[in-house]
Amino acid sequence: MDIPRLFRRFEPVSWSQLFFLAVVTGVGGGIGALLFRGAIQILMIGFYQIYPNDSISEVITTIPGWLLLSIPTLGGLLIGGIVYFGKFPEVQGHGVPEVMEAFVKKNGKMRLMVAPTKALLSALTIASGGSTGREGPIVQIGAALGSSLGQAFRLRPEYVKVLLAAGASAGIGATFNAPFAGVIFAWEVLFPKIKKRYLGILFVSSMVGTVFANSIISFPRGGIRSSIFRIPPFEIVSFWEFGLYILLGVLAAVVGAVYIHLLYATEDIFMDLPIPEVIKPGLGGLLVGCIALGFPQVLGFSFYATIGQVLNESVFPLLLITLLVANLLATSLTLGSGGSGGVFAPALYLGAMLGGAFGGVLQMLFPNLVAGSSAYAVVGIGAVFAAAAHAPWTATIIIMELTQSWDIAIPIGLACLVSYLITKKSHTRSVYTEKLYRRHIRTKDFH
Repeated sequence: MDIPRLFRRFEPVSWSQLFFLAVVTGVGGGIGALLFRGAIQILMIGFYQIYPNDSISEVITTIPGWLLLSIPTLGGLLIGGIVYFGKFPEVQGHGVPEVMEAFVKKNGKMRLMVAPTKALLSALTIASGGSTGREGPIVQIGAALGSSLGQAFRLRPEYVKVLLAAGASAGIGATFNAPFAGVIFAWEVLFPKIKKRYLGILFVSSMVGTVFANSIISFPRGGIRSSIFRIPPFEIVSFWEFGLYILLGVLAAVVGAVYIHLLYATEDIFMDLPIPEVIKPGLGGLLVGCIALGFPQVLGFSFYATIGQVLNESVFPLLLITLLVANLLATSLTLGSGGSGGVFAPALYLGAMLGGAFGGVLQMLFPNLVAGSSAYAVVGIGAVFAAAAHAPWTATIIIMELTQSWDIAIPIGLACLVSYLITKKSHTRSVYTEKLYRRHIRTKDFH
């Protein structure tokens, strides 16, 4: 049976058909997320002998120095070779801008080979120690699968765009076990011009991807996991804390603006270096390895373990500020040199370090008036991402889904709104649209 021809007979596509394709896209996005995570785990075993049940926060402190220097360098050289000889420039960087460009400028069309190639390069970057996240690549993988499905059925461009957005939503939902955040991220950050009547289709795909991926991950334990972090109960000790959360939003805006500026300033530096393009990611990997000699917590595969530690333990504020600066440099070097990976997780990392340090200082000064440092670390996670991505709604919703707490709504909403407004005023382009601007694409198309 010629299924694509069958669908063409019913153009315009009915809601039931679009619903079915959204379900398929969600399953594909969930599978893509699982395979991507599995590839990272396999490569981590090969590179560092780190196994799935190992405590990453403990293991990274025992990695020999020569491995910390050589493995990120090797990973960078492999990435440079694949991109240069395979001619896949769109799989470098953090991936999300390419999805936005496909939606606005290419009628939602992405090459199917982008998905496996992006997965390979990003898995190499993260597993070898590159300071990037897995969310951006998963968004690009899910979007490429959705787009390819629409193209395979020869749907009109409007529906190809919807499936591209649905795949992106499924990727975020599957990563964080946060289906609502997947939809809000797609609408607020990636595709603000998508018609509202299609948001339900995006939610279907996000929900399916979330349930599918997390059911498989949690199958050995007999239940679907609640979140990627174990977070203590959130509490507000005094009325004065609301003012402190607003102040945290101001600090998050500064960190978000520095993050955007440093990332692309480093990219400019590497672009101007008079060395072959193929070895630039290797040089970036070597420099990240040098930072990791003193602070192995900047290795990309250790992000969530480090964040989880800050959310559940009291860590000396000066160490957290040092890790914040180290991660700013490491992420900028990884992506600026041509590595592949996302900017989402690094922003969460920066927010946790900032919030944890801020809360730790407050605990020292006003022990009876403020909650523990964990509460401020949680809010910091959302506030820095809201500033960097210009996405206060996504940041608020994703933190509420992660914590499963309504008590956090007002503090996280205040901090995210403040950080967003300040950063939007000082830096009109987000960490995503800045890259599009640099490609001479009008940013007004994305707002």
